[in-house]
Amino acid sequence: EAAREFLFSAKAIDFTWHSVLVALGQALFTLGVGMGVGISYGAYAPRRLPVGRSVMAVAVFDTGISLLVGIAIFPIVFANNMEPSMGPGLMFVSLPYAFGNIMYGDLFGTLFFALVVLAALGSAVAIMEPIVGVVMQRLRVRRLTAALSLGLTLWVMALLVALSFAPGEFYPGLANGSLFRWLDAVTAELLLPLVALFTAVLVGWRMRPELLRRELYRELDLFFSLWRRLLRYIAPPLILLFIIVSASDTILGN
Repeated sequence: EAAREFLFSAKAIDFTWHSVLVALGQALFTLGVGMGVGISYGAYAPRRLPVGRSVMAVAVFDTGISLLVGIAIFPIVFANNMEPSMGPGLMFVSLPYAFGNIMYGDLFGTLFFALVVLAALGSAVAIMEPIVGVVMQRLRVRRLTAALSLGLTLWVMALLVALSFAPGEFYPGLANGSLFRWLDAVTAELLLPLVALFTAVLVGWRMRPELLRRELYRELDLFFSLWRRLLRYIAPPLILLFIIVSASDTILGN
């Protein structure tokens, strides 16, 4: 009951600027918007792929999986009288404790974190693909060489960030995961929205309509017209507003 209330109960007081910003940032992150993922994967897509319907299917499928994960996780958290959290606190503190206090918790916990590893690997491949493609083209190296070198580099960088959670003063002034939180905030609240904004402006205002229509030739004219108007007149102002409000909250310390 508590999990259902937490996931599906909507209250007017919860709809604030902060909640809207969090939702937009989560949407950009989970769908890979602003990372070049769609551009890279689109280059490998079949010529006759219905792009618009495929993108909508990805969004619906992603939302459905997120709801299923929430339905599976939060009942365990609430059953152990723990407060729901998010991010590393939920993943590495609340859930291990909750799994340790239920029957067959070791088995379920092992299966859950094995799935988390697979999901992380899938996300890593998607995020690395744009960089790998650029390195292959610019440096004229094989895919395996580019992937291994970039993977090792990113692994070392991620390890340095993860060490900010370690006790002690590995990073003076940046202990208790503050380096991770700072990078997370910069990425989610500035870099991803900026790339999404520039992409919307480039596609909506600089690319020729006939070129876009040729790529979306399987979609209805009404859908294409609506999509282009949203990309030109709705998306850029909203993303820009998101960036301004996020920056204001950060500066004011809200």
